[in-house]
Amino acid sequence: MQPTDIAHLAGIFDASGTITVHISEEESYAIGYRYKPMLRMHRPPWDGPLMGKLDEYCEENHVRYWVNDDEREADESYEFVVTDPHSIVNFLDPMLEYFVTKYEPSIVMGDILAGVAEDKHKTKAGLIELAEKADELREYSRHGPDSKHTAEYFRSLWKNETNGIS
Repeated sequence: MQPTDIAHLAGIFDASGTITVHISEEESYAIGYRYKPMLRMHRPPWDGPLMGKLDEYCEENHVRYWVNDDEREADESYEFVVTDPHSIVNFLDPMLEYFVTKYEPSIVMGDILAGVAEDKHKTKAGLIELAEKADELREYSRHGPDSKHTAEYFRSLWKNETNGIS
């Protein structure tokens, strides 16, 4: 794929993509919470050529992803999703130099993925640390920092179990 193609895809993702972390209660996890970094992008159905270029990019960069048919606000769209940590790195790294609004969130995501690689999300103290990074990431979101599962939420929840982690 040519650098201009990568720049084009980076511009589309920069404008309409999301770099985020989904934290959810999951009984099957040892600490009761799942921490899932992800990339998402919604595109209208007439963006088939763009989705083809995106598929080529992902294939060349070994990015595992899926596309959902999605209905948001009664409009059909495609939802492009990447959750595998290695695939997130493989997706973001070649685009990094072209990002404007997603540059800093990509750097924060790198810190998050390093913590996930160290399994920090599997301990209460580590989850608090990674929730702080998720809070930082939300600051860049156009949806704002509103989330139930913040670092402060987990500090309060586990205040007697984490020895005063701040």
